[in-house]
Amino acid sequence: MLLYLSATGDVLARSFRRLYGKMCGSSPKKQVQCPCTNTVRVPVTLCLVIVLAYICSGAVLFHRLENWSLLEGSYFCFTSLGTIGFGDLLPGQKAEEISLCACSAYILTGMALVAMCFTLVQHVRRVHRSQTKKTKIRSWILDNDRPPRVLSKASP
Repeated sequence: MLLYLSATGDVLARSFRRLYGKMCGSSPKKQVQCPCTNTVRVPVTLCLVIVLAYICSGAVLFHRLENWSLLEGSYFCFTSLGTIGFGDLLPGQKAEEISLCACSAYILTGMALVAMCFTLVQHVRRVHRSQTKKTKIRSWILDNDRPPRVLSKASP
């Protein structure tokens, strides 16, 4: 199951990065590509908005299918997608097959979506870390015209 989520998250992240680059790449004012890696950077806030929108849509879905309140639906979606799953709210109490199938599809899709967002955030962090290292090296090279002295240990 974890291998499925990891692979699906990677594929979705690559596809989403490509789609986001095409949508935002037409404007020259927006810098969506990282100059050091030539990959598209997706904002972390967009990932959070995607997950929150998915939780809200699930709350509406369970409000209609299970006759739960919107708060109960969002609570169930959050605990299920966060893999907490306390078990105090269970879908399919009406013994309808469609409700249980919809719930299973929602949770599997949502977990893949969360894995995609984790992959996108990891990519942003990785790019930021490599840029920071390159900036430090570049500033050291420009500030110092000779390599740093290596302090030798005093011989006993």
